Amino acid sequence: MKTIRFLLFAVAALTISTIFCACDNDDEDTTEKFVTVGLIQEISMEDIQNSNSLIKEVKLVARKMFPATVPETEGAIAQELLSIPYNKERMSFTLPQNPDESLLRNIDKDMPEGLTIDNHEAKTLSFVDIFCYEENSDNILGALVYSKYIESENIRYELYYIYCDSSVKITGTTSDWWGFTTTYNLKLEKGWNMVVEKRENTDTDQPSTVTNLLPNGMKWHYYMIIGGK
Repeated sequence: MKTIRFLLFAVAALTISTIFCACDNDDEDTTEKFVTVGLIQEISMEDIQNSNSLIKEVKLVARKMFPATVPETEGAIAQELLSIPYNKERMSFTLPQNPDESLLRNIDKDMPEGLTIDNHEAKTLSFVDIFCYEENSDNILGALVYSKYIESENIRYELYYIYCDSSVKITGTTSDWWGFTTTYNLKLEKGWNMVVEKRENTDTDQPSTVTNLLPNGMKWHYYMIIGGK
């Protein structure tokens, strides 16, 4: 089973948690206000923080994960959904209404064990990234992430995108290999959904929550992937 926090990329075999190479506190705002988010049809990106002058192209990449026991998969199948020229000031993706059926999986396989899921027939596409490339190159420089970091409290928020083919509610708490807990209170509708992860870091614990609650102060950031530039 895969959690939202630890997603293997097919080629790089890296986790999402390792793409962050810098700690940015320019967007710190300890007065938190939240709005409930749901479906989204267009991803609009502007005023990219920590931009890289080498970036010429941005791609929305979907991945279908497989257990290591499945032969000849190398962990995942990656498929480019959309591609646009890079513009740090403003750019946008119009999300496909009907992603390739081959990329969808039963929701029980996309979510960690131990959660309460009220629609086990739902299918999801949970592994979607916005990757950055040099001109005429397949090498990934890094990723664009809508996020917020509160340095004084060591809390990070990140926004993810999940496609679901029907309505479903996900609740409960699960633990990863290291014993860190993630608590879900998440509602998905048919279409592309905005999903917010809040991750805290203390001396002894790294609890997370996954909800539809988006805090104020979120910004688009470029984060270099290990091996990128």
